[in-house]
Amino acid sequence: MPRDRRTLEKEFQELRITSFNDQMNAHFVFNALNGIQYFITVDNKKEALSHLSTFGKLIRLYLKGIQNETVLLSDEIKIMEEYLKLQQLRHKELSQSYINIEMPTQNLQSRIPPYMLSMLFENIIEEIISDVANNYNLTLYLNIESDSVKAVLKIRTLSKEKEYQFSSAINNRLKSWKDKIDNLNKLKPYDVHLNTWVSSEAAEFDKFVQLKLPNLNN
Repeated sequence: MPRDRRTLEKEFQELRITSFNDQMNAHFVFNALNGIQYFITVDNKKEALSHLSTFGKLIRLYLKGIQNETVLLSDEIKIMEEYLKLQQLRHKELSQSYINIEMPTQNLQSRIPPYMLSMLFENIIEEIISDVANNYNLTLYLNIESDSVKAVLKIRTLSKEKEYQFSSAINNRLKSWKDKIDNLNKLKPYDVHLNTWVSSEAAEFDKFVQLKLPNLNN
């Protein structure tokens, strides 16, 4: 029996709340607050204020996403930038890895479903942090078209063994995330797609993760 519109809207709201909870998980919040507390106790006001300011910006952006069915691409980019900044403050060694967001020159006012892009970016950053000594290179490319926004994350390693380990770890992280995409596509005609592949040239090994989102401006 087909579900009525009210049921679909309720399930869609529940999915958005679940996505919000995934980003604002207790472990992430505890670590952020613990970092702020540490710098207060050692009387490092500059670092404490920097942590607090970045964390506050993230919270505001996360809350903005849960209030709306769509978000600006520019806001999702801000989330990724502030999240990366916060993690670099907490993990100084993370700055040894090359992490870059290739900013598009136009169409940053495109609207996309909330949390999807930033959650993907955050999951990959967390995996890099878990093995940060290997100095990964991460680049995010954005291709904005009239009906879609395509994000490609390229993660480069200099070891085939590390590429295999990292690729397997990322695939495991994305399993449950793909379920969320399937549920979203069932509730909304968004046609979101997630693909992964690997490539190797000479001594460089690349893992690619592509996320295709709808451009909801129209």
